[in-house]
Amino acid sequence: MIYLSVTTIPSRINNFYSFYENIMDGIKKPHKIILNVYITSLRGTKLDIPTDLNNLDNLIIIKHSEDYGPILKFLAVFEDIIKDEDIFIYCDDDIIYSDNWLETLINNIQQNPKKISSIALNSGVNTFCRFRYFTFNGFNSFLRGFAGVGFYKRIIKELNKMEIIHFLDSFEKKMSDDLIISYFINKNQIQCCKVKGDYKDFCYETEACNNKDSISQGVNGLLLPNKQKYHLICLDDPKILKFFDIESYIFCLNKGDKDIYNEFNKFKSKLIKSEHFSLIRFGDGELHYIKRSSHSHTEHSCSENEIPLELSELLVKSLELNDKNYFIGIPCGCLEKKDNFRKNLNESYNLNLSNCTFANLFTNSMSFKFKKEILPIIKKFPIVLISNNKTDVLKMQKNNFNIIKWFPVKYNAWKDYKTIIEDVCDHQRKNKIVDHIFIFCAGPVTNVLAYKLFLQEKKNIYLDLGSSIDVELGLGSNTRNYNSWFGWKKITTCYWNTPTFAYQISCNSSSKSQFFRFCLRFLALIYTITNIISNKINSFLGS
Repeated sequence: MIYLSVTTIPSRINNFYSFYENIMDGIKKPHKIILNVYITSLRGTKLDIPTDLNNLDNLIIIKHSEDYGPILKFLAVFEDIIKDEDIFIYCDDDIIYSDNWLETLINNIQQNPKKISSIALNSGVNTFCRFRYFTFNGFNSFLRGFAGVGFYKRIIKELNKMEIIHFLDSFEKKMSDDLIISYFINKNQIQCCKVKGDYKDFCYETEACNNKDSISQGVNGLLLPNKQKYHLICLDDPKILKFFDIESYIFCLNKGDKDIYNEFNKFKSKLIKSEHFSLIRFGDGELHYIKRSSHSHTEHSCSENEIPLELSELLVKSLELNDKNYFIGIPCGCLEKKDNFRKNLNESYNLNLSNCTFANLFTNSMSFKFKKEILPIIKKFPIVLISNNKTDVLKMQKNNFNIIKWFPVKYNAWKDYKTIIEDVCDHQRKNKIVDHIFIFCAGPVTNVLAYKLFLQEKKNIYLDLGSSIDVELGLGSNTRNYNSWFGWKKITTCYWNTPTFAYQISCNSSSKSQFFRFCLRFLALIYTITNIISNKINSFLGS
């Protein structure tokens, strides 16, 4: 189904017939047109709905309890009648649209099903004196609704209607639908794309657009024109400004993007509060296992089609499980331009992106922070450990790891995956183990095992730590770049989709010259020594 949603104001309600005819005369027609109405407008005038509007075919009139301004046309997407697979489009009722307008917009939506399509798409930038529309840079999206915006409902599932309504805490914000919608789209990292062509080829202003009571003209002096109004709103609200400042535009930053430090603190908080959850990691090794292709790694390897089909299918299930307490770490965005890993992952599997986090949450630059802040918390829990058979468990116990059960696994643990899963799950079930931490360091078998355990008993913490505790396991101190003395990745800052600050050093080695990496190695050595000395001093003072 294709839904087209608009709002109107009392002075324009009688012109709705012309708008309706304009849309229905197009090459492509919507299945339903939604007219969003209310009793009393924000302007204090009553909206009387002509009775014969009800006779128009395919028209749905939604009566809202309160007028939140022109953003009502967007809020209609949250109505139950609109399903996830439906296309939702919003536009203005005081614009004349060309015959091919809707057809062009729908084609673009279907060609880009995971993006919002907009005919007038810019990057909004709050300059020193006013808000401006700059050429879209691919990251900072500013949707201008008058020309038409559309998408599949399913791609905005992260948006919350009540959160948007609560954000409309002033008359100015309620009259700034483009700014507020664009803020929430950027905040939730929903990608947008521009329809090819100039918007002037698809839509034309009517006389009503230039009336003094139109929002763009200031509503009869009640408001400033849009660009001045947006400028002041941004200055008054830093949460909005950070998406539309000059730095974000020049450096293609998304300052509202998922931040690795915030994600780290989120899971740290869960551990402190003893909240039950599962965190597994999914990288190229796991993908090779799913595709049953050849793969070679320091802890596991396989030949073409050697991976059992059942294991491959279980890995897919472990990736696609959707539960509010089930989290999946996937590679950061630093390497995305190089391998398109996350794009392929998202297109090939039913991934719940809201529960995805950084796979390297406890490695690279987070390694020292992990060992200083999270390992002490983990040591307070009774632990079930699944790790390499060369693990020095006695040493770990001497270092205050409360390991009550250890399941050793061999190199290429996937060959024994059935036995490992059966042994660990039986142990949990027979002993009715709850409120424990299950620590996994077993390669791709980890994902399937954590998945099975989570379905069996959710009152535990299932934590895939992998190589982040190689030193603590007694497996060596140079097993990864980040845990070696000169490992430069320990001073990088990974990003989710795009950098969140200027000159951010990512973990992508291919984007750095040999000389630059040499400089980073030198800085990494200084960083390592500084952290070791700091930890020794803190340990001495603490004792």
